[in-house]
Amino acid sequence: MATFQAELLRVVAHSGLAPLRLVGFDVRADGVWRYPGVRPGTDWHAHGWFTTDLPELKDERLVRLRVDKPRWLHPATNRTVHTPPPGTLGVHYSGLVVVLQLFAWLDASVGLHRFEALFGALDDRPSRRTVQRWLTRFQPRALELQQHARRLVLTYRDEPRSLDMLFPGGIPPPPALRRRPWREPDSVSQLFRALAMVLGAAVAMDVPVALLVTEAWWKVEQGTGRND
Repeated sequence: MATFQAELLRVVAHSGLAPLRLVGFDVRADGVWRYPGVRPGTDWHAHGWFTTDLPELKDERLVRLRVDKPRWLHPATNRTVHTPPPGTLGVHYSGLVVVLQLFAWLDASVGLHRFEALFGALDDRPSRRTVQRWLTRFQPRALELQQHARRLVLTYRDEPRSLDMLFPGGIPPPPALRRRPWREPDSVSQLFRALAMVLGAAVAMDVPVALLVTEAWWKVEQGTGRND
């Protein structure tokens, strides 16, 4: 973990469950987390719930989080969508896990199967091939993610901080970018900078990483629904 001190990063990234509660979740008596969702439009009707399992970090351990998401019906077209909760990136694992694994790989100067995960629980799950697929999935939105991450860091909680204040030496490109033949090095660098901004700001401001990940991705996905 070359860019940040690993111990400081572990302190703010050890769990994603508490920050999720801050964005509107209720927890039912049976332990299922229910997200009220965002109605896609006035002509959409509530249409039941969609339950999914979300592997998430809790106290540095990987746990299974059961989440209820609302389903919406558009009567005129009979189309249904569901609104995923902030912090889920449209993949099986939570946004916190995705960010930590991608950052650990891009920040390392070793190959996919040799990088060291931030927490022991992430050594075997997700698989390294899954992490590789995440890179392919998020590279096309790297610049968009970087822009939202930058805006979020600069305006977080009405306490503007300059990037020079948070990153006095600037954010260097990942060491692996200089050593490995990435197919699209520019987008890899943009994705790395977005991850570094969020993680570095969490460390500098002593706020949970999951909260910043949730808010940054919510800015990207705000106002959209997902097809069932």
